[in-house]
Amino acid sequence: MTSIIRTLLPYAILPLIASVIAWGIRGNMANAEVAKIRMAHSEQLTEWANASNKAATEALATSTQRIETLEGLKNDAIAQREVAVADLDRVRTTSNRLRAEYDKIYRDSLRRDPSLADGSPAAPSTTGMLAHMLSRAIDRAELLAGIADQSRIAGLTCERAYDALRVK
Repeated sequence: MTSIIRTLLPYAILPLIASVIAWGIRGNMANAEVAKIRMAHSEQLTEWANASNKAATEALATSTQRIETLEGLKNDAIAQREVAVADLDRVRTTSNRLRAEYDKIYRDSLRRDPSLADGSPAAPSTTGMLAHMLSRAIDRAELLAGIADQSRIAGLTCERAYDALRVK
């Protein structure tokens, strides 16, 4: 029996050695395949990272451009507001000049017509009413001019901001 074992042993070991060698070769092939998959995955991750960085850089550039545009519009609106305030100051100066002119006319009318100086019943009430109406009209005109200027500036600035931020 020993002689049969000795005779068959090399034949039994040979398939075992061949299977170990085949297993090792297959393992190396599997390792090479895994390495290829890992390399492809790494390349895909790099590609995605580059695309993400590019998109983030473009988004940042777009945001920066929009912010700069809005800052420019804000500065323009401030400049327009300053012009409107200067215009309102000129209107106030003109209205003060009109009031002074009215006061001068009123004093001249008192000097020319003695009945006004004596305080005739119709004259002072008519003159006072005209003075009051003129004063209120001037005040209201100043207020409306200021509101109109502010509304115009705000509307134009809003329109420009919308046009600048709208995706084209």
